[in-house]
Amino acid sequence: MAGSQSYWAAFTLQTYNCAYAVMIWDTLLTLSEEKRKVWDREWSPAKIIFFFNRYYGLASITMNLCFYNIQVPTEDCAKYVKAEPLLGNFAILSYQSILLLRCYAVWLRDKRILFGGMAILTCQFVEAMYAISGFFPLPIATETGPCVVQGQKFWIASVFLFPTLTDTILTVVTFARVLYIVPKTRSSVISRFLKEGFLFFLIVFVGNCANGILYLQANKDISTIFSGFAIISGNVCGNHLLLGTRHDGSAASTSDSPPGTGPGHDRGVWPGSGVLVHTTVDVALSDLPTNKRSEDLERVESLQK
Repeated sequence: MAGSQSYWAAFTLQTYNCAYAVMIWDTLLTLSEEKRKVWDREWSPAKIIFFFNRYYGLASITMNLCFYNIQVPTEDCAKYVKAEPLLGNFAILSYQSILLLRCYAVWLRDKRILFGGMAILTCQFVEAMYAISGFFPLPIATETGPCVVQGQKFWIASVFLFPTLTDTILTVVTFARVLYIVPKTRSSVISRFLKEGFLFFLIVFVGNCANGILYLQANKDISTIFSGFAIISGNVCGNHLLLGTRHDGSAASTSDSPPGTGPGHDRGVWPGSGVLVHTTVDVALSDLPTNKRSEDLERVESLQK
């Protein structure tokens, strides 16, 4: 029993360390892009969310990794083991805030989307806090071992399965709006928006589902194998979603023009304010059409050339 538990504990630690290494590597690779697209830009909700997702994510994952590396008795672990899922829960919420921001933007700052998304995130947070209140340390067969959280199957799995449901809702609502404005000949702007959003959603979805399923199975020793990957994948994908949707700070933004004075306004496209962003440039929301007519979307494309 002790030998099997030690083996799976070491295996879990390896998967966590590998995911953490990918996170650090990705952070270093995108530092220059972060400076151009975030540090050199004006302060905004997107900038604040990015900093929280990037640097709180790094700090919380580092702390959680310490729980997996330390060797303590179960009694000592019980004093602070609940901090592990608590830190991870805020990291998950920071990534989902990015999904909500994109959804809010593509729906032209519709307050119903914003408040509806915030209500879902609030319900998710309350459910996670209730679940965490019943968590306890994973019993270890030896005198000391890693400090790993455990709980009743349903509640500990819900901490990852509920966010999966939230991600799905936000992604579907976002894509519903994007697909509504796609003409028969698909716009390259919308195509990139769809591809990047779907790819990152799929990565996080698979990670959370795999993690939830492992928590539901009988062998508790292997239940945390994917927990590090599930949290880290959301953090990394969230960073790329925001970095990929912001232009360099030195570049002129179509959203810098006062509302109603941009090129889209003069051409009879739906007036509005704010920015819908995709992978290379900022697309002013005032340039988005309200229908599926190809000529309107082609005009949006021409404004970005």
